[in-house]
Parts: sequence; structure tokens; C-alpha cells
Amino acid sequence: MGRVSGSPYRTAVVRASGSVKRSPIPQLITVAVLQRPRKVTYSAVAFTDPAAGDALVLRLLGTFRARPPR
Repeated sequence: MGRVSGSPYRTAVVRASGSVKRSPIPQLITVAVLQRPRKVTYSAVAFTDPAAGDALVLRLLGTFRARPPR
């Protein structure tokens, strides 16, 4: 289990690898949870090429900021 660096929220990340049943191409699977205590919990699931790694996904998640609707 890991964390999303740069995020102002509580975070947890798990990673796995596998492939979609219809395709033999391997995938890196990243599941992230970002929590604003007593407000909301966000979740994200990303599938990427294992050669690319999940650094880009984690960097993007670190920039996520929630804003209430106007």
C-alpha cells in the first residue's frame, strides 16, 4: 500500500498487475482513494502499460483538488 504525494487529502494506493480477459496485454492497475474527512471520499482506478509505470498516474492524482459546486 502506498500514498499519493502532493495531495492535501488522506490517501491510500494499491497496485496490481493483470490483463483484461479478452486481451493478453498486461496492465498495471492502480487503485487510489482520497478522503476529505467528514465530507467525501473519492476513488480512482487506472489501467496503464507496465512499461510506463504508475508514476504519471500518481503525479496526476497528486494534483487533484475538489471544489464545491457553485
